[in-house]
Amino acid sequence: MVKSIIKNIIYKLFAKNYIDIIDIIKDYDYISFDVFDTLIKRNIYKPSNIFDIIERKTNIINFKEKRIKAESIARNKSKYEEITLKDIYNELDIENKKDIYNLEIEMELSFCTTNKKMAEIYNYCLENNKKIFITSDMYLPKDVVEKILKSNGYTKYDKLYLSNEYKLTKSSGNLFKKLLEEEKISTDKLVHIGDTIKSDYLSCKKLNIKSILIKRNINNTLFTSKKNKNLDYNILSSFINNHINPEWNEYEKFGYEVLGPILYSFTTWLHTKIKEDKIDKIYFLARDAKLIMDSYILKYKDKIPLYYIYTSRKASILSNLINIKDYDDIINRTKSLYTKVSTIKDMLHIFEIDLQLPYQNKNLKNLTKKEKEDLFNNIKVILEEKGQLQHEYLNRYLKQNNFNGNIAIADIGWSGTIQYNFQKYIIDENTKLFGYYYGIFNTSQNKEYEKLNRKGFLFDKNNMDYQSIINLNLGLFELMFLSTDASTKAYQLNKNLVEPLFSKKTNIDNKYLKNIIDLQECAKKYIIDVVNCRSTEMDILSKETSFINYCDVTLKPKLKTIKMFKNIEFQNVYTKKLIEHNSFLYYVFHPRKFYKDFGNSTCKIMFMKDVFKIPLPYYKILKQLYVKTR
Repeated sequence: MVKSIIKNIIYKLFAKNYIDIIDIIKDYDYISFDVFDTLIKRNIYKPSNIFDIIERKTNIINFKEKRIKAESIARNKSKYEEITLKDIYNELDIENKKDIYNLEIEMELSFCTTNKKMAEIYNYCLENNKKIFITSDMYLPKDVVEKILKSNGYTKYDKLYLSNEYKLTKSSGNLFKKLLEEEKISTDKLVHIGDTIKSDYLSCKKLNIKSILIKRNINNTLFTSKKNKNLDYNILSSFINNHINPEWNEYEKFGYEVLGPILYSFTTWLHTKIKEDKIDKIYFLARDAKLIMDSYILKYKDKIPLYYIYTSRKASILSNLINIKDYDDIINRTKSLYTKVSTIKDMLHIFEIDLQLPYQNKNLKNLTKKEKEDLFNNIKVILEEKGQLQHEYLNRYLKQNNFNGNIAIADIGWSGTIQYNFQKYIIDENTKLFGYYYGIFNTSQNKEYEKLNRKGFLFDKNNMDYQSIINLNLGLFELMFLSTDASTKAYQLNKNLVEPLFSKKTNIDNKYLKNIIDLQECAKKYIIDVVNCRSTEMDILSKETSFINYCDVTLKPKLKTIKMFKNIEFQNVYTKKLIEHNSFLYYVFHPRKFYKDFGNSTCKIMFMKDVFKIPLPYYKILKQLYVKTR
């Protein structure tokens, strides 16, 4: 009860929003700003994380503990109100002291970023000819603080009042007294903005200086974990919170917080593999790799020739339907298309064959030997004619795009069907084809695939954890990368050049296009923000760290997140919703329908949560089922 009362009293001290701040300062000519957690935010969870990072970089045992202790000793020894960074390092018992001193300054510079909302207040002051002072309790040298301010856009201010320069602090009130004395300002003319109750609020109140207290920690995110205390994740989550636009909608935030990190980490890995394998050119496969290509260009510009190849599993498979032996041969060549194809009607539909067969609604698995032979005889010539023409067109299309040398294709995955089919067009022994994917499913679908040069970022033959994480909500993962362009269904000749022939519709319903575009554009905004930041730590974040938000969202999905995506409709043979099901009560009386709908779902964890609503360990349950069925 007492804690609650104190909390409410303290809460009332803070400015409600930034409009309130402007309403207050508009009547003042002199404005003082605090620096850290006011004008400047750090892309770390707490300041001492800097010491953790230095300890990791230098392998100095217990550096963080020694650094904290050295600061305490320096403060106890000092006869002044404030100390300097040099004072601290004088008490630090380590080797290469000068180098570590410089490293700490470098780390401070690299992790600082602009507090965008306070920058708006600062710019308002400039536009309205306010006199600006920057007042901070800080041990960092003045030139370092000035460099931090300048690099974050704060170049115009009247004077910097730094505690270690004057040996006076805000918390004692003496630094404010010094400001008032030097600037010849009466207390009623100055307003100070800061984030700490004692230094920025109470000390001002004692001097009758108007003070505006702002919240230090404002959560701007929707999908970022609040529980994970891992150092790298703290860096990531702080970066996201400091850079995300709090006014974005839920799809934009999802793109920035969830897709952005996994897109960036894959792009970095891809570039590393490109260098290791001495790749000459990269071919990004339409349509899922369009976003990956955009990310690669944003990060690495024109470091290597890039091509965007219009293709699809259907187009690449169709171009290889020549010299067909029998029905089973057709199935073996085209089985990767049949994940959602069950009947002969589906098969005819996907290959655009206009035939009416008496048993066309029959399941492909239940055909008799005679029905298989009959089906084969009806479609063999049609498929081979289509295949022969498409084989010639695809061969010319690849040549048009200089498909030779030490080359790589990039895509999200999963089996490598397009790479397998493209490999057949390579006759030059000096041409080698590599494939780079988010993952390669551990499947015995086609033993020939095992001969491919292919690598998985998250998983390949190993790491079943990530394979099951992705597979149990595969529909959502693919949806994040889905291009809003129409699918390539075949190739055609136009003025002696081969070009893609697109389907009439995009794979996603038009009323949801904006949501997906918003999501992907904000993922690219994350790439831009990381590229522009000064910290190299963002480049070395592990894939595990980069995937924490994705795992949180998909393994323990919230109903409001499911609601965002469940009704999005897309084309996969026929139109269907991403998460399509009936009510729990319906399934109680129709258990077979539940089994069928669950089996057909590409978002099994979300499907289960949306049916049962209650928090259960869905991932643990389904993971065991997934492993047993592999």
